[in-house]
Amino acid sequence: MGSVDRQDAVLQPYSAARKSVEWYKKLSFHLLQVALLNAHVLYSKSAVNQTFLQFSHDVIADVILSGDVTSKDSIVRLTERHFPEKLQPSATWSKP
Repeated sequence: MGSVDRQDAVLQPYSAARKSVEWYKKLSFHLLQVALLNAHVLYSKSAVNQTFLQFSHDVIADVILSGDVTSKDSIVRLTERHFPEKLQPSATWSKP
């Protein structure tokens, strides 16, 4: 029971299953988190020692940014646009 208790202690603060109602979503989130924790344990034994949260962020960033577009282009696309601008009144539109 020692490893199960440790697993529950590590996963409990980051539990995404509590945000959904359907049982199949809770189960799938839990299985993904257990798989991520197992990968973290194996990674910690063979490479740099990271926290589970840092490891999760790295894996999620790699999955999200692993498209056909380079990661720098993706980041620039998301950070340099889509900011609100103040509209100026025009001749036909006095209340922007």
